[in-house]
Amino acid sequence: RWREEQQLYSSDLPMEQCHMKAARGGKGAKGCAFNSMSSESIYAVHPGGLTACLDSSAPFYFVVKLGDPKKLLFTLDGAGACWNKGSFDREAYGCVKKPSPGPWSGMLDVTDKRNPYYGYTVVRVVDCSGDLFAGNAASAWGKKGALVQQRGYQNTKAALEWSLLQFPQLSNLAVLGHSTGALGVQYWADRILTTFADRNASAVVHSDSFIGWLEPQEVLQTTQAYINNNVWNVCNNLALSAKHQKLCAAGEFTFQSHFADTMKLHKEALFTMVSSKADMTQIAFNSFFNPDLTKASWYWAANFQLQAFGWYPNFRVYLLDGDAHRQISRDSFYTAKQAGTTAESQVPTLLEWITAIAKCDWPVEEHQLLGHVCNGKMVTVMSGATEPSDSNYCDESLF
Repeated sequence: RWREEQQLYSSDLPMEQCHMKAARGGKGAKGCAFNSMSSESIYAVHPGGLTACLDSSAPFYFVVKLGDPKKLLFTLDGAGACWNKGSFDREAYGCVKKPSPGPWSGMLDVTDKRNPYYGYTVVRVVDCSGDLFAGNAASAWGKKGALVQQRGYQNTKAALEWSLLQFPQLSNLAVLGHSTGALGVQYWADRILTTFADRNASAVVHSDSFIGWLEPQEVLQTTQAYINNNVWNVCNNLALSAKHQKLCAAGEFTFQSHFADTMKLHKEALFTMVSSKADMTQIAFNSFFNPDLTKASWYWAANFQLQAFGWYPNFRVYLLDGDAHRQISRDSFYTAKQAGTTAESQVPTLLEWITAIAKCDWPVEEHQLLGHVCNGKMVTVMSGATEPSDSNYCDESLF
C-alpha cells in the first residue's frame, strides 16, 4: 500500500530551472526573483549552498508557481522518512531520495476557482531528505559506508528565506503539510509564522494526513529522542526556539508537543488537521515502531493526541471514514464528505469546511462549519476505558 501511494503521488512536471547565486560574503543566496518569473510557468528553484538530497546526484530544489504577490501558500510535500540503513534501503516504504514534485491537484491546484486558495502564489518544498524536513545530519548508509545527507532543515530554510524576500507585503498566508510533510509542519509552523509575523497576514496552518508518531507513551519519548538527537540532529536547528532546543537536547521534545505549543503561542492563527480514521499510510509508518498496532488501536491512540491539540481554541479537526491518505492534496478534496469520500448526504463537505476556515470566518461559536467534524457514535476516550474494536465512533470530548 505504501508503494502504491508513492507511485500514485509521484509525477514528472515540465518546469523551468532557476539557479540562485551565492550572495556576497558567502552568506545566503540571491536570484530567481518574482520579477524574473512568469505566471504561465512553473519553476524549479535551486538554492544550492547547504541544501542537499539523499541522492547526491540529484540537487535539491523547491517549486514556485507565481500568483498573487500578497497571498502565499507555503507547502511541505511529504515523501516518506528513513532513520536507519534498513529504512534507507527500502525506498518502496517511503524513503524518497530525489526531488519529485507531485501533481497540482486538490488545494495545490490554485487555478481551480473552487479552491479557497485560488490565485495564490505557491512555494512547494519538495521532500528528498527523509527526515520530516527537520534533519541536518549525515549518516553512513550509502554504498561501502558512504555518507548520505539529510538536510531537510537546510532545504526548508532556503525556501523560507527566499519566500521572505519575495513577500515584503502579505495579506494571506496558508501553510500546508501533507503526508510526512504534516509532521514537518508540526516542526516548522512556529518558525514560519514568526518569520512572517511583521507582515500581519491572516494565517492558517493545514496539517493533512499525519496526526503524529503514536507509539505508546513510554516508547514515544525514547524513540523520538533517539532519532532527533542521534540520527537527524533536529535539536540544534534555528527552526526551534531556545526553549525547545533545550527540551529537545534533554530528550523531552516531540513534534506533537511542539505543535501544541505553537498553537498556544500563535493565537492569531488557525490550525487544522484532516485525516482518515484508518489511514493505512499513517498506520504503516507507526507500525515500524509498534508492530502490534492495528487499525482500531491506531485510531484510539490518535484520539488521545487530538485531545491534546483540542485544548486550544484555534485548533480544528476533520475526520473522514475510510483508509485514504492525503485528503487535501488530491482531487477528492472537492468531493470528500464527513462520512467518507463516497458518502452522498453528509454535510459539511471537506471543501466547505476548509473554505470557511480559509476565510477566517470568526467568531467560531456562531459558525457551524468551523467546528470539529466526525461521523459516528459518541464514545468516551480516556485511560482505562474500553477500547472499541473498530473506528466507527467519535471522541465525545472533542465532537
